[in-house]
Amino acid sequence: MALTDTQLVLLSAAAQHEEHLVPPPATPKGRAVQNALPSLIRRGLVKEQLVSAQQPHWRTDEAGQLIGLRITAAGLAALGLDPSEPTDHGAAPDQLDATPQHQVAPRAGTKQDLLLQLLRQEQGATITDMMAATGWLPHTARAALTGLRRRGYHLTRTSGEAGSTYRVHTAAEAVC
Repeated sequence: MALTDTQLVLLSAAAQHEEHLVPPPATPKGRAVQNALPSLIRRGLVKEQLVSAQQPHWRTDEAGQLIGLRITAAGLAALGLDPSEPTDHGAAPDQLDATPQHQVAPRAGTKQDLLLQLLRQEQGATITDMMAATGWLPHTARAALTGLRRRGYHLTRTSGEAGSTYRVHTAAEAVC
């Protein structure tokens, strides 16, 4: 499924949002964002839902209720994230909760499995390493890291000459 850069940015932002809602951009993006939203809805990558005044919203319906956009399982899959994995509370992928409770191993052979293998190396991996291994754009790699954190993986980031290096720790290492 070919997505524009704008669509990828919107989906990635939703994948990183604690409620998996698409936050409106901080600055107006003009026609690019307005053109991207209907396509994302039509393709089933995001869905409209009622939201509170404290949540990100995109429009108001005829009754004056605020309407937000939530990423769906198909939207997560479009980012290379595994939507079939059980979530923290067994909720449907389009009703994800951000509270990490337990680690859920990705299916063997998926890009998330590859990402975990990279992050388990003693030296860890940079965003550039992750991009080279998976073919993802930088924001997608960061969204995948956020997804791992939400599923209970303990990640550390260290800064060096080559930039930030990320590493996932085993449960025993995380306790120490």
